[in-house]
Amino acid sequence: MTRFILFFLLLPMVAIADLPNVKLTADQVKEDVAILKEALTTLHPGYARYTSESHMQAFFDRLDARQQNGSDVRELYIDVSRTLAELRCDHTKAEMPKSMANYRKEEPTYLPFHALVRDGRMFVRFSGDERLKVGSEIVSINGRSVSDIIQDILPLIPVDGFTDYVREEALGRTGEWQGGALDNFLPMLYGESTSFELDVRDTKTGTQTLTLPALTFADWLKLDTEVGRQYRNFGDDDQVRLSFPEKGVAYLAVDTFVNYRKPVDPDDIYGAVFSKIADNDADTLILDLRENGGGSTDASTGLLRYVMDRPFKVYREVRVRRIDYGDLRPHMNTWEQAALDPDPAAFNQTDDGWFVLKPGVPGIDVGETTPVAGAFDGRLIVLTDNANSSGSTSLLTVLRSRDNTELVGEPTGGNPDGPTAGIMFFLKLPNSEITVRVPWFLQISDSAERYYGQGLSPDVPVTTSIEDELNGVDRSLEAAIDLASR
Repeated sequence: MTRFILFFLLLPMVAIADLPNVKLTADQVKEDVAILKEALTTLHPGYARYTSESHMQAFFDRLDARQQNGSDVRELYIDVSRTLAELRCDHTKAEMPKSMANYRKEEPTYLPFHALVRDGRMFVRFSGDERLKVGSEIVSINGRSVSDIIQDILPLIPVDGFTDYVREEALGRTGEWQGGALDNFLPMLYGESTSFELDVRDTKTGTQTLTLPALTFADWLKLDTEVGRQYRNFGDDDQVRLSFPEKGVAYLAVDTFVNYRKPVDPDDIYGAVFSKIADNDADTLILDLRENGGGSTDASTGLLRYVMDRPFKVYREVRVRRIDYGDLRPHMNTWEQAALDPDPAAFNQTDDGWFVLKPGVPGIDVGETTPVAGAFDGRLIVLTDNANSSGSTSLLTVLRSRDNTELVGEPTGGNPDGPTAGIMFFLKLPNSEITVRVPWFLQISDSAERYYGQGLSPDVPVTTSIEDELNGVDRSLEAAIDLASR
């Protein structure tokens, strides 16, 4: 008894939240896993693309074994996420059931900071408490070492191909989850808290222990307006920005290609931008795509039309594995309802059983595109980093073939061979109510070069240190401006 009491006395004194967590029988888990396996093995266009079928089967076997006596939703969510990450498709993620997601959105359960993670260490990028200084290092959270937390979460984060270096950035970056991967997986792995005991180290005060209240999701987003914005749109006033840092040099940042929530005509935006570039006699353009993960075809292809020096194709072909979903259909939904009952006449079936989309289908980039009259033909310097995901990496792959063009910065997080993306199905597992995003398209790049799942490497690599990032030092832009002056 003494030993039992001592164990609890040694635990950090933090408040524990009551996250909704449903118990599941073995039969319920078995049904959910069977539906997931069928969707991945017969519908997902990236299944066995970068991971062998035998390797994936081993993870399904592990999933079956771990859940054979039943489970709860939290455990199943972690095991499903781990299995999906093995597929090596950045678009394939598991979403919490709505009851959990809504609870986390409404209750104060988020860490009081945004994290910057590098080389197995965690630093405060933005803080919600004056006692927690930006730049200080988080050593432990609720008595658990940060190094252990990082190692537990990294295998749950999906990447495109073999771009594993983006996982650490995804820990702190907002994106596809309700918050970054750290805040998404922390409560699912270790339990929910309404306060956090943090061991913090900085150069002035050394190491100290702080117990800080958790934030609501809304307050967590407010820590920084840019990092906190989940729903940016191509048509927003601040997402396409033009300036002229030096005579003859234009700087253009395009932070997103998402153009389906608040659609605008890309020509209205790009036309005005490139008219100003011409009026200022800029013969060098620094194109900053570092915040751009991708989005809509019209916005990305629209940009290419204003900078390419020849007709181009983004994708050689687009193919899918199934157009008849059988027993999966009742569990599937998508924003493009026509994809749930596709017209067979829109496809050519191949000898290996795939279905290739015919040219001319609206919104799908499989035909040749011609640049606009008077497209920018000067020197192009493009800033890249690992935030470049599917659509922006596909655009960069086309730009790389352009004459008088250099990529500067860090390798992309996306796959230049072409993403498994396009239309996404939302597969709802009936018992756990976990929703899994399953892409429908395999979009094959028109590039003659193959990359085999590696990211696109810049012509001029630039390394940004932790100190640079915390202090707002932009080494890539400095390198680009220096290059432009030569």
